[in-house]
Amino acid sequence: MASIIRVSKEVSTGVSHSIKGCAPLRRLLFIFALFALLASRAIYAQETPFSFGLGGEISGAADSKMYEGGGGFIGTAEYRFHERFAAGIKSGASNDFQYRITVFRENIFARWYFWQPKSIDVFAEAGLGGLLVVRGNETWGSLEAAFTLGARFSFGAWYVEPYIGAGYPVWGRVGVAVGIKP
Repeated sequence: MASIIRVSKEVSTGVSHSIKGCAPLRRLLFIFALFALLASRAIYAQETPFSFGLGGEISGAADSKMYEGGGGFIGTAEYRFHERFAAGIKSGASNDFQYRITVFRENIFARWYFWQPKSIDVFAEAGLGGLLVVRGNETWGSLEAAFTLGARFSFGAWYVEPYIGAGYPVWGRVGVAVGIKP
Protein backbone atom coordinates (compact mmCIF):
# COMPACT_ATOMS: atom_id res chain seq x y z
CA MET A 1 0.00 0.00 0.00
CA ALA A 2 1.36 3.37 -1.02
CA SER A 3 -0.10 5.21 1.98
CA ILE A 4 1.76 3.12 4.54
CA ILE A 5 5.13 4.46 5.61
CA ARG A 6 7.51 1.87 7.07
CA VAL A 7 9.73 3.27 9.83
CA SER A 8 11.35 0.09 11.18
CA LYS A 9 11.23 -3.57 10.18
CA GLU A 10 12.16 -5.15 13.52
CA VAL A 11 9.40 -7.07 15.27
CA SER A 12 9.40 -7.90 18.97
CA THR A 13 6.80 -10.16 20.52
CA GLY A 14 7.45 -9.38 24.19
CA VAL A 15 5.82 -5.96 24.34
CA SER A 16 3.34 -5.07 27.09
CA HIS A 17 0.32 -3.08 25.92
CA SER A 18 -1.26 -2.31 29.28
CA ILE A 19 -2.20 1.26 30.21
CA LYS A 20 0.49 1.20 32.89
CA GLY A 21 3.17 0.41 30.29
CA CYS A 22 1.88 2.77 27.60
CA ALA A 23 2.79 6.41 28.29
CA PRO A 24 0.94 7.89 25.23
CA LEU A 25 -2.27 6.15 26.28
CA ARG A 26 -1.98 7.49 29.84
CA ARG A 27 -1.42 11.00 28.45
CA LEU A 28 -4.52 10.78 26.24
CA LEU A 29 -6.66 9.62 29.17
CA PHE A 30 -5.34 12.51 31.29
CA ILE A 31 -6.07 15.07 28.53
CA PHE A 32 -9.68 13.83 28.13
CA ALA A 33 -10.26 13.88 31.89
CA LEU A 34 -8.96 17.46 31.98
CA PHE A 35 -11.23 18.47 29.06
CA ALA A 36 -14.26 16.99 30.84
CA LEU A 37 -13.40 18.86 34.04
CA LEU A 38 -12.96 22.17 32.18
CA ALA A 39 -16.18 21.60 30.23
CA SER A 40 -18.21 20.97 33.38
CA ARG A 41 -16.82 24.17 34.93
CA ALA A 42 -17.65 26.19 31.80
CA ILE A 43 -21.18 24.76 31.66
CA TYR A 44 -22.01 25.82 35.21
CA ALA A 45 -20.44 29.27 34.72
CA GLN A 46 -22.08 30.11 31.37
CA GLU A 47 -23.37 28.49 28.21
CA THR A 48 -20.72 27.35 25.75
CA PRO A 49 -20.86 25.75 22.27
CA PHE A 50 -18.28 23.11 23.24
CA SER A 51 -18.91 19.47 24.11
CA PHE A 52 -16.53 16.73 25.21
CA GLY A 53 -17.03 12.99 25.14
CA LEU A 54 -15.23 9.78 26.01
CA GLY A 55 -16.31 6.33 24.92
CA GLY A 56 -15.40 2.89 23.65
CA GLU A 57 -15.50 1.33 20.23
CA ILE A 58 -14.86 -1.90 18.35
CA SER A 59 -13.36 -1.67 14.86
CA GLY A 60 -12.13 -3.79 11.96
CA ALA A 61 -9.56 -2.87 9.29
CA ALA A 62 -9.34 -3.45 5.55
CA ASP A 63 -5.66 -4.47 5.59
CA SER A 64 -5.12 -7.42 7.97
CA LYS A 65 -1.32 -7.11 7.71
CA MET A 66 -1.57 -3.57 9.06
CA TYR A 67 -4.27 -3.95 11.70
CA GLU A 68 -7.17 -6.37 11.91
CA GLY A 69 -9.19 -4.35 14.35
CA GLY A 70 -9.84 -4.45 18.04
CA GLY A 71 -11.31 -2.55 20.94
CA GLY A 72 -10.34 0.71 22.50
CA PHE A 73 -11.42 4.15 23.58
CA ILE A 74 -12.19 7.34 21.70
CA GLY A 75 -12.38 10.93 22.87
CA THR A 76 -14.00 13.89 21.13
CA ALA A 77 -13.97 17.65 21.49
CA GLU A 78 -16.65 19.42 19.44
CA TYR A 79 -17.48 23.04 18.70
CA ARG A 80 -21.06 23.61 17.56
CA PHE A 81 -20.98 26.78 15.48
CA HIS A 82 -24.62 26.46 14.34
CA GLU A 83 -27.66 24.55 15.60
CA ARG A 84 -27.16 21.97 12.84
CA PHE A 85 -23.38 22.07 12.21
CA ALA A 86 -20.29 21.29 14.29
CA ALA A 87 -16.59 20.61 13.84
CA GLY A 88 -14.10 18.98 16.14
CA ILE A 89 -11.23 16.65 16.83
CA LYS A 90 -11.29 12.94 17.68
CA SER A 91 -8.46 11.01 19.33
CA GLY A 92 -8.28 7.40 20.29
CA ALA A 93 -6.30 4.29 20.96
CA SER A 94 -7.20 0.68 20.35
CA ASN A 95 -5.52 -2.65 20.71
CA ASP A 96 -5.59 -5.84 18.66
CA PHE A 97 -4.83 -8.30 21.44
CA GLN A 98 -4.16 -11.23 19.08
CA TYR A 99 -1.21 -9.61 17.27
CA ARG A 100 -0.15 -7.18 20.03
CA ILE A 101 -0.80 -4.18 17.83
CA THR A 102 -1.70 -0.77 19.24
CA VAL A 103 -3.25 1.90 17.04
CA PHE A 104 -3.38 5.60 17.89
CA ARG A 105 -5.64 7.78 15.77
CA GLU A 106 -6.23 11.46 15.44
CA ASN A 107 -8.70 13.07 13.09
CA ILE A 108 -10.67 16.23 12.49
CA PHE A 109 -14.35 16.02 11.65
CA ALA A 110 -17.32 18.01 10.38
CA ARG A 111 -20.75 17.02 11.65
CA TRP A 112 -24.24 17.74 10.31
CA TYR A 113 -27.21 17.26 12.67
CA PHE A 114 -29.83 16.53 10.01
CA TRP A 115 -32.75 15.44 12.23
CA GLN A 116 -33.48 16.89 15.65
CA PRO A 117 -36.58 15.54 17.36
CA LYS A 118 -37.05 16.22 21.08
CA SER A 119 -33.78 15.58 23.07
CA ILE A 120 -32.23 13.62 20.17
CA ASP A 121 -29.79 14.87 17.52
CA VAL A 122 -29.23 12.45 14.62
CA PHE A 123 -26.01 13.21 12.73
CA ALA A 124 -23.77 12.39 9.79
CA GLU A 125 -20.06 13.00 10.21
CA ALA A 126 -17.06 13.04 7.85
CA GLY A 127 -13.53 12.88 9.21
CA LEU A 128 -9.95 12.94 7.94
CA GLY A 129 -6.79 12.19 9.87
CA GLY A 130 -4.09 9.67 10.50
CA LEU A 131 -3.25 6.43 12.26
CA LEU A 132 -0.04 5.48 14.04
CA VAL A 133 0.31 1.70 14.26
CA VAL A 134 2.77 0.13 16.73
CA ARG A 135 3.65 -3.57 16.66
CA GLY A 136 6.64 -4.39 18.84
CA ASN A 137 9.49 -2.21 17.55
CA GLU A 138 7.78 -1.71 14.19
CA THR A 139 5.91 1.57 13.70
CA TRP A 140 4.11 2.95 10.66
CA GLY A 141 1.45 5.47 9.78
CA SER A 142 -1.48 5.71 7.43
CA LEU A 143 -4.04 8.28 6.37
CA GLU A 144 -7.57 7.72 7.62
CA ALA A 145 -10.90 8.77 6.12
CA ALA A 146 -14.12 8.06 8.01
CA PHE A 147 -17.87 8.48 7.65
CA THR A 148 -20.06 8.06 10.74
CA LEU A 149 -23.79 8.00 11.47
CA GLY A 150 -25.05 8.37 15.01
CA ALA A 151 -27.51 9.88 17.43
CA ARG A 152 -26.95 12.07 20.46
CA PHE A 153 -29.44 11.48 23.29
CA SER A 154 -29.40 14.47 25.67
CA PHE A 155 -30.02 14.30 29.41
CA GLY A 156 -29.59 17.86 30.63
CA ALA A 157 -25.91 18.78 30.33
CA TRP A 158 -24.95 15.14 29.64
CA TYR A 159 -25.36 13.03 26.51
CA VAL A 160 -25.03 9.44 25.29
CA GLU A 161 -23.98 8.99 21.67
CA PRO A 162 -24.12 5.55 19.94
CA TYR A 163 -22.62 5.49 16.43
CA ILE A 164 -21.62 3.28 13.51
CA GLY A 165 -19.00 4.17 10.92
CA ALA A 166 -16.93 3.09 7.94
CA GLY A 167 -13.93 4.33 6.02
CA TYR A 168 -10.32 3.60 5.13
CA PRO A 169 -8.28 1.75 6.40
CA VAL A 170 -10.73 0.98 9.21
CA TRP A 171 -13.65 -0.50 7.24
CA GLY A 172 -16.10 -0.57 10.12
CA ARG A 173 -16.55 0.67 13.67
CA VAL A 174 -19.30 0.72 16.25
CA GLY A 175 -19.19 2.48 19.57
CA VAL A 176 -20.82 4.59 22.23
CA ALA A 177 -19.62 7.76 23.93
CA VAL A 178 -20.77 9.60 27.01
CA GLY A 179 -20.11 13.32 27.26
CA ILE A 180 -20.93 16.70 28.62
CA LYS A 181 -22.29 19.71 26.71
CA PRO A 182 -23.90 23.08 27.33
